[in-house]
Amino acid sequence: MEYYVVQYAKSIAWLGNFFYWVFAKLPARYANANAAPTLCFLDSHIRHKVKGCMRVRIPSGVADERFKVDSDAQLVAERRDLERICGGSPGDCICIMVQRLAPEKDTMHALEALLELRDGPEALAAAKAGKGKAAATGSRRAICSIDGKSPLRLVVVGDGPARKSLVNFTEKFKLPVTFTGNVKNDRLPPLYRAADVFVTCSTSET
Repeated sequence: MEYYVVQYAKSIAWLGNFFYWVFAKLPARYANANAAPTLCFLDSHIRHKVKGCMRVRIPSGVADERFKVDSDAQLVAERRDLERICGGSPGDCICIMVQRLAPEKDTMHALEALLELRDGPEALAAAKAGKGKAAATGSRRAICSIDGKSPLRLVVVGDGPARKSLVNFTEKFKLPVTFTGNVKNDRLPPLYRAADVFVTCSTSET
Protein backbone atom coordinates (compact mmCIF):
# COMPACT_ATOMS: atom_id res chain seq x y z
CA MET A 1 0.00 0.00 0.00
CA GLU A 2 2.81 2.40 0.83
CA TYR A 3 4.17 1.85 -2.66
CA TYR A 4 0.87 2.82 -4.28
CA VAL A 5 0.50 5.88 -2.08
CA VAL A 6 3.91 7.21 -3.13
CA GLN A 7 3.37 6.35 -6.80
CA TYR A 8 -0.12 7.74 -7.25
CA ALA A 9 -0.65 10.29 -4.45
CA LYS A 10 2.75 11.86 -3.82
CA SER A 11 1.39 15.16 -2.57
CA ILE A 12 -0.50 13.52 0.30
CA ALA A 13 1.63 10.38 0.72
CA TRP A 14 2.33 11.14 4.38
CA LEU A 15 -1.40 11.39 5.11
CA GLY A 16 -2.23 8.22 3.25
CA ASN A 17 0.49 6.26 5.03
CA PHE A 18 -0.68 7.61 8.40
CA PHE A 19 -4.28 6.51 7.86
CA TYR A 20 -3.16 3.13 6.52
CA TRP A 21 -1.07 2.58 9.64
CA VAL A 22 -3.95 3.63 11.94
CA PHE A 23 -6.70 1.60 10.28
CA ALA A 24 -4.75 -1.43 8.99
CA LYS A 25 -1.31 -1.97 10.51
CA LEU A 26 -2.07 -0.95 14.08
CA PRO A 27 -5.18 -3.16 14.46
CA ALA A 28 -3.20 -6.07 13.02
CA ARG A 29 -0.92 -5.96 16.07
CA TYR A 30 -3.84 -6.73 18.39
CA ALA A 31 -5.53 -9.45 16.34
CA ASN A 32 -5.49 -13.10 17.38
CA ALA A 33 -4.48 -14.08 13.85
CA ASN A 34 -3.44 -12.43 10.61
CA ALA A 35 -3.82 -14.20 7.27
CA ALA A 36 -2.52 -13.23 3.83
CA PRO A 37 -1.68 -14.98 0.54
CA THR A 38 2.06 -14.21 0.88
CA LEU A 39 4.57 -13.95 3.73
CA CYS A 40 5.88 -10.74 2.18
CA PHE A 41 2.52 -9.08 2.78
CA LEU A 42 2.36 -10.49 6.31
CA ASP A 43 5.85 -9.19 7.11
CA SER A 44 4.85 -5.69 6.08
CA HIS A 45 1.89 -5.69 8.47
CA ILE A 46 2.71 -7.91 11.42
CA ARG A 47 6.30 -8.79 12.30
CA HIS A 48 7.44 -12.04 13.93
CA LYS A 49 8.38 -10.15 17.09
CA VAL A 50 4.75 -9.29 17.90
CA LYS A 51 3.69 -11.70 20.64
CA GLY A 52 0.33 -13.41 20.91
CA CYS A 53 -0.55 -13.05 17.23
CA MET A 54 -0.67 -16.04 14.90
CA ARG A 55 0.49 -15.48 11.32
CA VAL A 56 -1.08 -17.67 8.65
CA ARG A 57 -0.30 -17.81 4.95
CA ILE A 58 -3.25 -18.96 2.84
CA PRO A 59 -2.06 -19.40 -0.77
CA SER A 60 -4.30 -18.27 -3.59
CA GLY A 61 -6.30 -21.16 -4.98
CA VAL A 62 -6.17 -22.51 -8.53
CA ALA A 63 -9.19 -23.79 -10.45
CA ASP A 64 -7.34 -26.83 -11.77
CA GLU A 65 -10.28 -28.03 -13.89
CA ARG A 66 -9.56 -25.14 -16.24
CA PHE A 67 -6.16 -26.65 -17.04
CA LYS A 68 -7.41 -30.05 -18.18
CA VAL A 69 -6.58 -31.01 -21.77
CA ASP A 70 -9.00 -32.97 -23.93
CA SER A 71 -6.65 -34.05 -26.72
CA ASP A 72 -3.28 -33.52 -28.39
CA ALA A 73 -5.10 -31.70 -31.19
CA GLN A 74 -6.20 -29.12 -28.61
CA LEU A 75 -2.58 -28.41 -27.68
CA VAL A 76 -1.61 -28.00 -31.34
CA ALA A 77 -4.48 -25.58 -31.93
CA GLU A 78 -3.60 -23.57 -28.84
CA ARG A 79 0.01 -23.25 -29.93
CA ARG A 80 -0.99 -22.09 -33.40
CA ASP A 81 -3.33 -19.54 -31.86
CA LEU A 82 -0.52 -18.14 -29.69
CA GLU A 83 1.81 -17.99 -32.70
CA ARG A 84 -0.88 -16.06 -34.55
CA ILE A 85 -1.25 -13.60 -31.66
CA CYS A 86 2.45 -12.75 -31.51
CA GLY A 87 3.32 -13.24 -35.17
CA GLY A 88 5.48 -16.22 -34.35
CA SER A 89 6.38 -19.32 -36.30
CA PRO A 90 6.91 -22.99 -35.42
CA GLY A 91 10.24 -23.28 -33.63
CA ASP A 92 10.07 -19.86 -31.99
CA CYS A 93 10.58 -19.66 -28.23
CA ILE A 94 7.51 -17.86 -26.90
CA CYS A 95 7.56 -16.45 -23.38
CA ILE A 96 4.47 -15.18 -21.59
CA MET A 97 3.89 -12.72 -18.77
CA VAL A 98 0.44 -12.49 -17.14
CA GLN A 99 0.08 -9.58 -14.74
CA ARG A 100 -1.20 -6.11 -14.02
CA LEU A 101 1.00 -3.62 -15.83
CA ALA A 102 2.10 -1.46 -12.92
CA PRO A 103 5.55 -0.26 -11.77
CA GLU A 104 5.78 -2.72 -8.87
CA LYS A 105 5.49 -5.66 -11.30
CA ASP A 106 8.74 -4.49 -12.97
CA THR A 107 7.69 -5.58 -16.46
CA MET A 108 10.23 -3.13 -17.84
CA HIS A 109 12.99 -5.38 -16.52
CA ALA A 110 11.94 -8.06 -19.02
CA LEU A 111 11.92 -5.58 -21.90
CA GLU A 112 15.37 -4.33 -20.94
CA ALA A 113 16.60 -7.91 -20.85
CA LEU A 114 15.37 -8.44 -24.41
CA LEU A 115 17.13 -5.28 -25.54
CA GLU A 116 20.38 -6.37 -23.92
CA LEU A 117 20.07 -9.88 -25.33
CA ARG A 118 19.67 -8.56 -28.86
CA ASP A 119 21.81 -5.40 -28.94
CA GLY A 120 24.23 -5.90 -26.06
CA PRO A 121 24.82 -4.26 -22.66
CA GLU A 122 26.00 -0.98 -24.20
CA ALA A 123 22.63 -0.49 -25.87
CA LEU A 124 20.82 -1.13 -22.60
CA ALA A 125 23.08 1.29 -20.72
CA ALA A 126 22.38 3.96 -23.34
CA ALA A 127 18.64 3.32 -23.11
CA LYS A 128 18.67 3.68 -19.33
CA ALA A 129 20.64 6.90 -19.65
CA GLY A 130 17.99 8.26 -21.98
CA LYS A 131 20.37 8.25 -24.92
CA GLY A 132 19.29 5.01 -26.49
CA LYS A 133 17.96 4.86 -30.02
CA ALA A 134 16.74 1.99 -32.09
CA ALA A 135 19.90 0.34 -33.35
CA ALA A 136 20.55 0.23 -37.05
CA THR A 137 19.58 -3.08 -38.58
CA GLY A 138 23.17 -3.92 -39.46
CA SER A 139 24.39 -3.45 -35.89
CA ARG A 140 21.82 -5.77 -34.37
CA ARG A 141 22.15 -9.46 -33.90
CA ALA A 142 20.25 -11.42 -36.54
CA ILE A 143 17.55 -12.37 -34.03
CA CYS A 144 16.67 -11.93 -30.39
CA SER A 145 17.49 -15.41 -29.13
CA ILE A 146 18.76 -17.28 -26.10
CA ASP A 147 20.43 -20.13 -27.97
CA GLY A 148 21.26 -18.18 -31.12
CA LYS A 149 18.87 -20.30 -33.16
CA SER A 150 15.27 -19.98 -31.98
CA PRO A 151 13.76 -16.48 -32.25
CA LEU A 152 12.52 -15.26 -28.88
CA ARG A 153 9.13 -13.59 -28.51
CA LEU A 154 7.39 -12.19 -25.46
CA VAL A 155 3.62 -12.00 -25.00
CA VAL A 156 2.46 -9.67 -22.22
CA VAL A 157 -1.07 -10.31 -21.01
CA GLY A 158 -2.72 -7.67 -18.86
CA ASP A 159 -3.26 -3.95 -18.59
CA GLY A 160 -2.53 -1.13 -16.18
CA PRO A 161 -1.02 2.32 -15.68
CA ALA A 162 2.44 1.29 -16.92
CA ARG A 163 1.25 -0.03 -20.28
CA LYS A 164 1.87 3.19 -22.21
CA SER A 165 5.52 3.46 -21.16
CA LEU A 166 6.08 -0.26 -21.83
CA VAL A 167 4.58 -0.02 -25.30
CA ASN A 168 6.60 3.10 -26.05
CA PHE A 169 9.83 1.33 -25.04
CA THR A 170 8.92 -1.70 -27.14
CA GLU A 171 8.14 0.38 -30.22
CA LYS A 172 11.20 2.60 -29.82
CA PHE A 173 13.59 -0.35 -29.82
CA LYS A 174 11.46 -2.57 -32.06
CA LEU A 175 11.41 -5.45 -29.57
CA PRO A 176 9.63 -8.74 -30.32
CA VAL A 177 6.90 -8.09 -27.74
CA THR A 178 3.11 -8.33 -28.10
CA PHE A 179 0.68 -6.71 -25.66
CA THR A 180 -2.72 -8.41 -25.63
CA GLY A 181 -4.44 -6.27 -23.00
CA ASN A 182 -6.74 -7.91 -20.49
CA VAL A 183 -7.82 -11.46 -21.24
CA LYS A 184 -10.74 -13.31 -19.63
CA ASN A 185 -9.77 -15.89 -17.03
CA ASP A 186 -11.08 -18.82 -19.07
CA ARG A 187 -8.72 -17.83 -21.91
CA LEU A 188 -5.60 -17.85 -19.77
CA PRO A 189 -5.00 -21.63 -19.44
CA PRO A 190 -4.59 -22.10 -23.23
CA LEU A 191 -2.03 -19.28 -23.27
CA TYR A 192 -0.09 -20.81 -20.38
CA ARG A 193 -0.08 -24.22 -22.06
CA ALA A 194 0.97 -22.91 -25.45
CA ALA A 195 3.90 -20.82 -24.21
CA ASP A 196 7.39 -22.24 -23.73
CA VAL A 197 8.35 -20.10 -20.73
CA PHE A 198 6.44 -18.20 -18.05
CA VAL A 199 8.17 -14.99 -16.95
CA THR A 200 7.66 -12.77 -13.93
CA CYS A 201 9.85 -9.97 -12.64
CA SER A 202 7.79 -9.03 -9.58
CA THR A 203 9.58 -9.65 -6.28
CA SER A 204 6.40 -9.62 -4.17
CA GLU A 205 2.78 -10.54 -4.75
CA THR A 206 -0.32 -9.63 -2.78
